[in-house]
Amino acid sequence: MILVPIVEKYSSFTEKEQQIADYILNNPEQALTKTASELAQLTSTSPAAIVRFSRKIGFDSFPSMKVGLAKYLNNNQYFERDMIINADDSYENCASKLLAQVIDVCTTTANHIDNAVLAQVVHMIDQADCIYLLGIGSSANVAQDMQQKLLRINKKAFFLPDSQINLLSTITITHKDVVLAFSFSGATNVITVSAQAAKKQGAFLVAITGNPDSPVGRTANVCLSTPAIERKTRIGAVSSHYSQQYICDLLFLCLVSKHYDEAERLTMHATNLLSRII
Repeated sequence: MILVPIVEKYSSFTEKEQQIADYILNNPEQALTKTASELAQLTSTSPAAIVRFSRKIGFDSFPSMKVGLAKYLNNNQYFERDMIINADDSYENCASKLLAQVIDVCTTTANHIDNAVLAQVVHMIDQADCIYLLGIGSSANVAQDMQQKLLRINKKAFFLPDSQINLLSTITITHKDVVLAFSFSGATNVITVSAQAAKKQGAFLVAITGNPDSPVGRTANVCLSTPAIERKTRIGAVSSHYSQQYICDLLFLCLVSKHYDEAERLTMHATNLLSRII
């Protein structure tokens, strides 16, 4: 599973480490044939940096990382890497690449779910007085969608797109509340500060992040991992969005299944209300 930790830790890598990661993700077969010195030359780094990178993703040495890479390729489980949108791509190619990316991201996210943690989070949300949601940028869209879903099943949920006001809202949080912090990098300053403030107030903090070993991840009581690559030259923003959305929808469906009859009644009631203004 060598490429999975690279994907998961990508946002926490240094610039040099991202150069190494980019080469391996884009050229896994070629990386397999290179020495540490050759890979260092191709990535404008150093042999020592290659060894440190190998250790950072969980291997004792560069040769052991190559063994892991070989096993991964032999099992045909490597991450879909041809996701770069080219200038001459047809709309059909764009559609195919997007579909492949979404399927891959959702599958990878599903495979990384700890069912015990999932059950704990669902239970805590179900018992909470109020669910506070944190997120900015693309993560804010998922957080707001989660708020709307929770309201439909009669759960008090609080989210404001203004991150500073959201930070101030943590003053009212208590130990009876749950906070869902959406941050792909886990290092966004305002989300980190808000999460730390909520934790200090005694709330149960859930980090939905691509980097559990981040300020937000380390602050949280539990993490739900959203492994996806976030890079400017790829459709990574789509990847991180769908990874977070998968977690959001999964939590919602688990809550619905827990109280199915009531959820069905409340959903019908919400639909009837909305039909009056549409």
